[in-house]
Amino acid sequence: MTSFSLSRLVNQLSQENLLTEQETEALRARGLELAPEEQQALADQPAPKTSVQDTSPWYINVLIGFSAWLSSVFMIAFLLAVRLLSFREKFTFFVAGIAFLGIGVAIYQVQRGRPSVFLNQMALALTMTGRILSVIGAALVAKDPTQTALYVVVMEVILIVLYAEKLQRFLSTFLIHGAILFILSHNNLVPLVYSYIALLSLLLYGLWVYEFRLPTSQLQELLGPIGYGTAVALLTVMAFSTTPATRAFLRVELWWPITAVMAVAWLLSCLSIAHQYRVGLTSPLGLFTMLTLAVFCASAYQAPGITAACFVLTLAYHRDERLMAGIAILGMVGFVVIYYYGLRITLLQKSMAMLIPGLVLLLARGALLGLSRSHATSTASAAHAS
Repeated sequence: MTSFSLSRLVNQLSQENLLTEQETEALRARGLELAPEEQQALADQPAPKTSVQDTSPWYINVLIGFSAWLSSVFMIAFLLAVRLLSFREKFTFFVAGIAFLGIGVAIYQVQRGRPSVFLNQMALALTMTGRILSVIGAALVAKDPTQTALYVVVMEVILIVLYAEKLQRFLSTFLIHGAILFILSHNNLVPLVYSYIALLSLLLYGLWVYEFRLPTSQLQELLGPIGYGTAVALLTVMAFSTTPATRAFLRVELWWPITAVMAVAWLLSCLSIAHQYRVGLTSPLGLFTMLTLAVFCASAYQAPGITAACFVLTLAYHRDERLMAGIAILGMVGFVVIYYYGLRITLLQKSMAMLIPGLVLLLARGALLGLSRSHATSTASAAHAS
């Protein structure tokens, strides 16, 4: 299995002109199979601890998450019906929530070595219930939205450390970003709202472009769900730019600076990807790509959601993350539809506004494909000559 994977990797790198003929022949001459003692050492290594949820397809994880939320709703309804919880005794919500969280995390840690579908889903349902109850209790006791949001941040950070499930870490990351933005907007800290959105885009850039350079697989397993949560959080924040009512929620009036930040993050991602594929910035392909990005972002300066969706889609396509690519495409389609119906112009003008950019993008795609082929040919010729 290892020999086949390495052979395919070398062939793919050679086809994409990322390895010269001399480098390819040297790797093949050196041998791609592991030595017998290395194979035995690899076989003797203990298998990593994985849960049932970590090995399931993404749509199964979505259904598991939905079932956990549904179970928590029924559990809370039962506790209220039998009067084990009462809004008159506000502190009981918080105590019950902490208890459910502790039991759920304990069950997860116990079954982690020997994964069990039943125990895994029970732990997930209990932690979901504890999350909801403790947040309600914190809101009832503190009576301060800022303090409640701070509690959410602390609770989710602890869950990221103690509960190493992909779905759980994705949800925790999403809630942390949402709680921090709520704190900033609720206290009318508009400059910090801008700064945090910029931090989100740069964090997403770093996570998705440089994650493979991390030294250990544990860090990659940790940052993978965090990258997904950050990407979904960024697209969700961009949804607040679509209507005046949602814009008022974040206290952000001018969205073009956010579009500029998204454009910079998108440009950095493209530069990093181009560097990995040995495409120089001064080459025809590099110059045309940067010019196309600049024109696109300038024309969409009032639509940061479209730029953010393109940014996420570029990262997802580069990392071959089909789920994230699908989320980015859905977000892009949604933003285009919302902005289209929000234009206060005639139907003919709307049609032209969609037709002309579409034709320009198709022409730009054709030009990029032609430049890409010529760049690949010139790279291969240069490698062959050397």
